[in-house]
Amino acid sequence: MEIQNKDIQIGAYTYSVKIAGDEQAEEAVLLLHGWPETSHMWKPVLKYLATNGYYCIAPDMRGFSSHARPKGKQNYQLDHLIEDVVRFVDYFKLKHFHIIGHDWGSVVAWSTVLKYPDLAKSLVAMSVPHPKAFAEAIAQDKDQQKRSTYVKFFQWPFFPEMSLKKGNFSVLRQKCWNHSSTEQLKHYTERFAEKGCLTATLNYYRANYKMLRTGELAVDDFNTYLPTLVIKGKDDMAIGQACVENTKQYMKGDYELLLLDAGHWLVQEAENEVNKAILDHLNKYSFK
Repeated sequence: MEIQNKDIQIGAYTYSVKIAGDEQAEEAVLLLHGWPETSHMWKPVLKYLATNGYYCIAPDMRGFSSHARPKGKQNYQLDHLIEDVVRFVDYFKLKHFHIIGHDWGSVVAWSTVLKYPDLAKSLVAMSVPHPKAFAEAIAQDKDQQKRSTYVKFFQWPFFPEMSLKKGNFSVLRQKCWNHSSTEQLKHYTERFAEKGCLTATLNYYRANYKMLRTGELAVDDFNTYLPTLVIKGKDDMAIGQACVENTKQYMKGDYELLLLDAGHWLVQEAENEVNKAILDHLNKYSFK
């Protein structure tokens, strides 16, 4: 199954997007990546889902796209990220679609369906559970507090960028990209070496630091009513068990939790299990 690379103009910005499948398919899937990755992470999933009849769209998010990289952390507040999702939906004229996120993509996906509960048909959140549950874990769970110390480190100006760029991104190579293919590693190092990319993407953490700690979103209801699948690695370095346990209280629709023998980078570490779980979920809640 061929993956098409396309640049789309939305407002003042141009986003890089990967597309797979027949645009006339009855069901579509919007896939949102996290940090420090791009839509490249979704390539195996795109091929698998498209082969199984889904029209798949995976954008490089704001800051990660080379020509959608505004300066200033205020441009990366969650409301902007949510509205980007709505613009992607409008651009591609998606009517019946499912939303999938990983890492920051999960945060954006959760937040989008909370703000617009009728927008998508179902949600798959990978690695990161409900944002309110995450905030509760940070506030109350010592294990999660320890796992999230890097978020506080990212609040410093300049120094995180200097530290991460050192040795041709040696820290990211060892801790985040150590399961990536040679092709993927080349893509990531080139993209994050671009002017302004690292600062722009770290602004996800800087602009939304309060939200991460409090879980406060501009929504009336923190409950999720969409059919939801949460996939988490048992050995996730960033997300502990408390987040998962806290998520249950906010799930008012069909909810499934899948724990895999993997870490944070689920597609790279458990591709077959992830593909099957996502397809089973989509088929269950599609018109098919």
